[in-house]
Amino acid sequence: MDLGGIAAVVAAGFTALGLPATYLQARAARCAADNAVEAAKIAARALHAEARRTAQRQAYVDLLVAADGFEKAAVSMAWCASLPPGSAAREDAETRLNDAHTALGKAARLVGLDAPEAVIPLVERLKHVADVCLLSSQSEEDVEWPTDDGMVLGSYVPALYRRARQAFVDHVRQSLNADVRQASDSVRQ
Repeated sequence: MDLGGIAAVVAAGFTALGLPATYLQARAARCAADNAVEAAKIAARALHAEARRTAQRQAYVDLLVAADGFEKAAVSMAWCASLPPGSAAREDAETRLNDAHTALGKAARLVGLDAPEAVIPLVERLKHVADVCLLSSQSEEDVEWPTDDGMVLGSYVPALYRRARQAFVDHVRQSLNADVRQASDSVRQ
């Protein structure tokens, strides 16, 4: 065989050896790309979950601020209840209570949009007791109102309100802490 034939055979051998190597390189590149895509999906899910938790926390904080504002307005209204109807201080207290009740309703609806199913009844109970509290403040007498706890006197409603608020806080705190524990556990894995 002449030198050109030997060169052709050697070139064919290198080409034959190069095809599997090229295939293996392409396969490794595809695996690396698949891994990068999967890592990007995991990062996107984590960012979405964090953004959602942040929005939920803000909605919970807004509800608590509104709940505290309503409670303060209700206490102010209780102090002004002995004033004659139509007096400036009493009307101002009634306006603040109505405004605080409206703010509480808006905050409760916002929490209800994205809250876990276990939180919604707690928010509804808080709103219901606030409704009863508002109606109680508009009555001149200590009348009975229907609540989840049965019929109660209007003077007992503030205690129910504080219990409903505390039940919401306790559950949300437990839920948010569970989210943090799950996130840190998934990072360790």
